[in-house]
Amino acid sequence: MKYKKFVSNQGWLSLDYPADWTQSEEEAGTYLFMNNDNWKGSFRITPLKITGEDKADIDSRIQSYVNDEIKDNKDSKLLKFGQFKAAHYSVTKDQNENPLTILYWIFGLKQVLVIATFTIDTTRLTNRDVRHEINSCKKALETIKIDK
Repeated sequence: MKYKKFVSNQGWLSLDYPADWTQSEEEAGTYLFMNNDNWKGSFRITPLKITGEDKADIDSRIQSYVNDEIKDNKDSKLLKFGQFKAAHYSVTKDQNENPLTILYWIFGLKQVLVIATFTIDTTRLTNRDVRHEINSCKKALETIKIDK
């Protein structure tokens, strides 16, 4: 599979994503990735800079946020992705009477909290192509680099 390089508008976050996906900034600081030709779901990533008194304080804030996500969301798990551990869980919601499933990956890297989601029509969640797309999301997350 071929990949493209994404660099955030701020220039401090980058990742590799499948070349058949398009990328846009959905709202300030939230980036949307998806395959417009053969939509299987929408991948969003929001990096948030965390401030604190020092590195230990920042690390503690990020870890507390991740731990709270695990505690507050039924069936959540702590997953290891390369250089980070992510809270991972899913939520099903109705949108205009259509059930949607949102997969979440929340983790910290350096001074950044990353909130990543993949949204799909719940009825398609077990589709092999959609499962492949979810794996592409995981691979993109594994390539994240924070430059500042």
